[in-house]
Amino acid sequence: MPKDRYEGLIEEEVEQSVIGSVLIGGDSIKEVADFLKPDHFYKEANRIIYKTLLELYKKGQSIDLVTAMDQLKNEGKLKEVGGENYLGELINITPTSTHIKEYARRVVENATKRGLNKILSEAVGNLYNDKRPIDKIIKEMKASIDRVSRQPLVDKPIKTSELLKDYYQTLGYGKTKLIGIETGIVKLDNATLGLNGLIVLGGIAGKGKTSLALQIAFNVCTKNIPVLFYSLEMPKRAIYTKILNRLAEVKYSDILLNGRPYLSEEAKDKNLLRENTNPKHFFSEGEIKRLNRAKGELGDKGQRLYIIDKTDGEMTTDKLEQQINLIKQETNAKEMLIVVDHLQIIPLENYNDLKDKIDRLLAEFKGINERTGATILLISQKNRAGYYSKGLEALMGSASIEYTADIVMFLDTKEEKEARGKKETDNFDDFVKEANGNAPQDIDLIIVKNRYNPPRTIPLIFNGEFSTFTEK
Repeated sequence: MPKDRYEGLIEEEVEQSVIGSVLIGGDSIKEVADFLKPDHFYKEANRIIYKTLLELYKKGQSIDLVTAMDQLKNEGKLKEVGGENYLGELINITPTSTHIKEYARRVVENATKRGLNKILSEAVGNLYNDKRPIDKIIKEMKASIDRVSRQPLVDKPIKTSELLKDYYQTLGYGKTKLIGIETGIVKLDNATLGLNGLIVLGGIAGKGKTSLALQIAFNVCTKNIPVLFYSLEMPKRAIYTKILNRLAEVKYSDILLNGRPYLSEEAKDKNLLRENTNPKHFFSEGEIKRLNRAKGELGDKGQRLYIIDKTDGEMTTDKLEQQINLIKQETNAKEMLIVVDHLQIIPLENYNDLKDKIDRLLAEFKGINERTGATILLISQKNRAGYYSKGLEALMGSASIEYTADIVMFLDTKEEKEARGKKETDNFDDFVKEANGNAPQDIDLIIVKNRYNPPRTIPLIFNGEFSTFTEK
């Protein structure tokens, strides 16, 4: 059939974007599998590749560039579709799988239009020689048009009986106690069954919410799980120092002021034995050993830890999702943890007020979680009224947090508990000043919303001097 007949009814880049979306976000095929069929693709190579991806999905196998190439190779079709180069090109032209449904619907619409074009063109050509009664000709044309135009453009609801087999496969079989990511804080893991989905962690300024998130993030790295930590306030230098501060139990300020001779390879020629030097610029032998151990641990686990700050450009949710997919593809990771510090200062255009901004951001992050499978931990500031509350209203712009997040928890200090017994008209600035300090103190981690268990309070001890949380 001449290609020019379908001029304007073929969007090859849209077809490529559908396949690219599946290759970078394998689970995204679930969003289109019910209505997008291989025959909807115009280009033969795209039709073959999509059919292969659909078969992998129906078999319950993971989908990515490697599994797709292996399957096409086994079928003897890899060369036919353009080889590894063409599959790589599909990924390169598709930055995110966010819009896969939109792409898929356009593929179906174009296929439907081509079908109508063919029917009408053939009908016009046959009219001159068709001797049948006109009512029969019209009836046949209507039936043909109806058949083509019945292509579904929305998801067809699936019977529960057809989904049960896949559901049963998701259940545990007695060999694990968690369904999400292990944090290293036993009581938190038991309460949440591991971090999974969209999580919000709130707290007042200077009382350890970033330290707790960073401690969890580093613990996750030790499980060989990639972590992307978006620090929108603190620079990378401060984050690295906080990690060494906790691991080595050496003061944060001492590492910044005196750490170079012990940590930088370029400074190893310095005299570390305090001979002919000013002793106050050096650490004790115990601190030196702990710093060296911490340096080795940070270098090792840092292979799975990605710190992104303002020097890496403005963060957007689209950019974040692209980076998740890039790291998933590079590491072949089945799980990932994303930490964003913090929610209220994430850039967003065209919002009405803080509530509107938080509502939209939460919806976007929930979508990213569902499309990529990455667990997302959002750090949130408490609002002023929240200092006197231990409910969801304590979080700034919290209107939709209750409905969108899977887990909501926040740190509750001794000073906040005392403040709840006072009037909100008491001197707020005095309260904040009183709440700050580095002495070890009791802090509760209150889980106010939990998809998997009832709300719970987990007693912790926070050592601000070493940015460390321990369980009581």
